[in-house]
Amino acid sequence: MTGFDRRNLLIAAPIAVAAPFLSRAHAQNRPHRIYMMLFRGWEEACDGFRDFFKSRDIAVDLIVRDARQQRAGIEEMVREVKQMRPDLVYIWGTTTAVVALGPWDAPDKDRHITDIPCVFNIVTEPVANGIVPSLERTGRNATGTLYIVPAEIQMRTMTAYRAFKKIGAVFSPLETNSIQMMRSLQRVASETGTILIERPLAIETGTRNVSVSSLRDNLAALKADGAEWIYIPPDTALQDRRMELTDTALELGLPTFAASERFVSFANALTGLVCRYYNIGQFTAYKADQILRLGRNPADIPVETLNRFSFMINMRTANRLRFYPPLRMFRYAETV
Repeated sequence: MTGFDRRNLLIAAPIAVAAPFLSRAHAQNRPHRIYMMLFRGWEEACDGFRDFFKSRDIAVDLIVRDARQQRAGIEEMVREVKQMRPDLVYIWGTTTAVVALGPWDAPDKDRHITDIPCVFNIVTEPVANGIVPSLERTGRNATGTLYIVPAEIQMRTMTAYRAFKKIGAVFSPLETNSIQMMRSLQRVASETGTILIERPLAIETGTRNVSVSSLRDNLAALKADGAEWIYIPPDTALQDRRMELTDTALELGLPTFAASERFVSFANALTGLVCRYYNIGQFTAYKADQILRLGRNPADIPVETLNRFSFMINMRTANRLRFYPPLRMFRYAETV
């Protein structure tokens, strides 16, 4: 389980943020213009993407936009990309990729980005979501990286930490990421004889926000049903409520296992097996560099994940729950 090596968009009036890194070797050339389509603001994957070029003295001009979790913001960015025609587009997140790229087998050249190379990251199940036909060959002007550890490996990691028969999961019914992850978890649970109890959360009226009272009610119901672990899928709505979610689980004495790092690093989830956002950003930049400087066709670049994952344990939470892993796990765990 170890290995691998501002400004936001105002939807009606986009504002660019340029981040030029003019190298000595490339000072005589125009920097590569990269349009960054974000969904919930600048974060660690963006840091990794930027730093890849900076550390290698590669001249790039980053034009940053943020949809602020609004589909209309993504559509506005697509229109601007078509007008601006950058050298490459960086796409953050499943929703952004689905809206910006369209289905791989039926993209609309008027509504989707088709003739400008793109790289995506922080995307869950790009094949199941119709972004690419296969991971090996995308067949379109886009490629990217995976950041979710396969469900089978996550389940084995939970079992290695503490064996269980019942696992509970909460998720937003509006999140494509969560729905796809639940399907993968269902398959693994069926194959292993594990009981999976799913609890879709209520959404506040007129918003995409998870209800705080629904979080508490559903976690309490999962505890009453005998869930021995609470699984937290990749989910923007849950990210926005990560402190309420993990603190409520703590109050109920429920251990939580997260599919993405922020629930452990920036909240109180107990543990998770994750691909670090920063490393994923760097890996995505490596693929972008193959397109920009080596002239590779994105259609020929496979969608891949890192070959090393980070097993994270929040020791504050472990101490509060008195829920400790076997000592052997500390040989490779990252404690926070």
